[in-house]
Amino acid sequence: RWIAYRTNESGQDEIYVQAFPGPGGKARVSAEGGSQPRWRRNGKELFYIAPDNRLMAVPVALPSNGQAPNVGAPVALFSTVLASRGAPKHQYAVAPDGQRFLMVVSADETIASPITIVQNWLAGLRAP
Repeated sequence: RWIAYRTNESGQDEIYVQAFPGPGGKARVSAEGGSQPRWRRNGKELFYIAPDNRLMAVPVALPSNGQAPNVGAPVALFSTVLASRGAPKHQYAVAPDGQRFLMVVSADETIASPITIVQNWLAGLRAP
């Protein structure tokens, strides 16, 4: 009965929650911009990506009488390296318990892990 969405009606991308299909009030969820809102399965928490690529969590109390929802303060969970924050499709999924996340991330090609190649390793196992 509630929808979370991104809009730029304030001049920057923000996350809102509103009764759907209505009637009912709406409430801004993001504090300083956001994208890609996702609900926790129980509907009591909303996640979104802040402009600085941090995953944010916001407690949300959804009234049954059509009034505006009661939205708590956003809390940063961790920084992300999403493939494309502004992509039209979601770049992450939330586990039903809201404790784990599956994310599409960019591979940082400038940071390479060293590869060690060991040749003739069997010779090292033989006793002298």
